[in-house]
Amino acid sequence: VPLIVDLNRADTAELMQIRGIGRYLAGRIIDYRRQLGGFVDAAQILEITGLDNNILVESEGIFSIDKSMVKTISINNTGVEQLRRHPYISFYLAKEIVERRRVKGDYTDLKQLAGLPSYEKASPYLHHYLSVEKK
Repeated sequence: VPLIVDLNRADTAELMQIRGIGRYLAGRIIDYRRQLGGFVDAAQILEITGLDNNILVESEGIFSIDKSMVKTISINNTGVEQLRRHPYISFYLAKEIVERRRVKGDYTDLKQLAGLPSYEKASPYLHHYLSVEKK
């Protein structure tokens, strides 16, 4: 049975089974996963400093992604400081999200952010729901 590692569920030991990933890099992957709120694409591991780009190529088909594990941030209930903690949300984007909400009221659709810098990259981590918080 070939090794399949879910990047959103794997612990350090599972990640270390992949050639080229030792304890240090496994820890960095888990830390980055926590900062992101989960991976939505295996290529995101290339954003981790110190990770060899060849790992993704050499381990093609090894990584899976359970997107149901991804934690999202409410653009209607979150302030600038909390928004900007996400790696894909700059201070500018966080400020713009909050300012537009203040001026126009609560968001009803993420598309209301379209065109803002970094929005496309950040969008899998955002939601606009008011009543029920998604993970």
